[in-house]
Parts: sequence; structure tokens; C-alpha cells
Amino acid sequence: QLGNSSATDRNSSVQIGSGYSAVAAGQAHTVALKSDGSLWAWGWNGYGQLGDGTAIDRYVPVRVAGSGFVVLAGGYAHTAAVKADGTLWAWGRNSYGQLGDGTTIYRSAPVQIGTTTGYGSVSAGDAHTLALKTDGSLWLWGANRYGQLGNGTTSQSMAPTQLGTGYALAAAGYAHTVAKMSDGSMWAWGWNALGQLGDGTKTDRAGPVAVNFSSPPKAFVFAPQGGVPLATLLLSNAVSVAGITAPVGISIAGGEYSVNGGAYTGASGSVSEGDSIVVRLLSSAQYGASTSATLSVGGVSG
Repeated sequence: QLGNSSATDRNSSVQIGSGYSAVAAGQAHTVALKSDGSLWAWGWNGYGQLGDGTAIDRYVPVRVAGSGFVVLAGGYAHTAAVKADGTLWAWGRNSYGQLGDGTTIYRSAPVQIGTTTGYGSVSAGDAHTLALKTDGSLWLWGANRYGQLGNGTTSQSMAPTQLGTGYALAAAGYAHTVAKMSDGSMWAWGWNALGQLGDGTKTDRAGPVAVNFSSPPKAFVFAPQGGVPLATLLLSNAVSVAGITAPVGISIAGGEYSVNGGAYTGASGSVSEGDSIVVRLLSSAQYGASTSATLSVGGVSG
């Protein structure tokens, strides 16, 4: 996949020709675009992902069939590209319909995806693909086990399906998708076992959810109890509520809290975005013992 005519791993860079303007990499294959619109590929070719009409691995760049390419993307074992005329093309593995040609047939040479034009960018994941049109509409197809197509289902699609408009950028991960809207907001969907959607959970999402860029909440801090008289009231630092869009419930066990400088209370209440909370509790009444309080805000406790 290095394209230097060998299968030797390298721990330093080696030059692979010249005249290239863009490059993309899949699991074990590489594709590169030259300024003349020709596309070249090398590496693993078990599913025809090099696009040279064969399934033979290549140790040096071979030209992909066709010309006029301007944008390219490498998936696990498939490749997609956009031509200067706005048409969309794909080839390689197609087990989940990730080529978008309405079949699950592997292709060893580029096939046009549909007959429409207007595509401006493309991105490929493990087994799903997306393309963004110049009018801001986003189209996705292929595997959808984790909801990575964003259409509210987990059913695969073998042809491009539109997911709204107003998009400015989009990218496909292994089994999740992220996109930036023209208003600057960021959205994500699909597999989320490692928190890759950025919504503060590890729950898979079958439709777009907003990426939460709020800073992690500060922890409540109390003065060390060393030297503090027994059964003395202790106040925490103030912590602001962030990352919510509507009022949520607040409750406490083992202490009291104050919202925005108001009276301390142990009763349940509600807080809103930006509210400032201070916790109050008694220091231990016995030497060598400790005390604690548990505050719950919107179902999150600490």
C-alpha cells in the first residue's frame, strides 16, 4: 500500500512519483489524484478497490479507469470519487450496497452512481458512503447497522438517500458520520460505543444529534477538613450549569444547595442553563470521619 514496489514496512517517508494534488487511503489501499484529473491507486485489491479492472494487488501506482476526477475517498475496501462534471463514481467491495449502484455486486472499475450531477465532495467509511452536493444536500448509502446513514433506521441502503439540506461539510468514520451545517453547528450520528458522536453519551444514534462542545463541568471543591472545627458548615466553589437547552431537575442528599445566590435548601427544584450552584454541608461531627453530599442535576449525580 506504500506504492514503492515492495512489501517492506517503512518507518520513514519514501517518494511515490510526482504531480499529485490529492490523496486518500483505505484499510490497505491508497488512491491519489494528479493535477491532470487522472486517478492512480495501489495496494490491496481483493475487491477491485484499485479500479484497474482486476483483483490483483499492486505494489506501484496503476491508473484507475477513466479521467476527469477532482475529489476522491477511500473506504475499507471501496473507493469513491467525483468528476469535474459533478457525477459520482464508485468501485470495490459492495457487500452492503456501499457503492450506491443499487446492487451488492463488487466492481473492479468505476461505475457511475445514478444519473444526477451536482456532487461536490465524497467520503467513505468502513461500509457506508456519503456525498455532499453543491446545493448543500447530503446523501448517504451502504451499511446502517448503527444508524450511520442518519435516516432514523438501521436498514442498509443500496442507493443514495437524501438526509436534508443546509450542510457545508461531512465526513464518514468507520461506522459513524459527522457533518457541519452552514450555520456552523456540528451534528453526528451512528456508532457511539466510544463516545465518537460527541453528544456526551455512548448511545448509538440513528439520526443527527448535536455535538456538545460545552466545557466539562467543574467539580465542586470544599476546603480540606483538616483544622476545621467539628460540625461546621462548609461551602463549595460555585459551578455553572452548562450544556442543557431547557430547565432540568435538581436535588441533593446529605447537604443543601443554593442557586444564583439564593437561600440554601435541601428540597428538589429546577435549574436552567447558566445558573450558578453552590453546595453546603456540615463537616464531620467526629474526628477521623468524613462527610459527603450527592447532588443530582438533570439525572446526572456527583
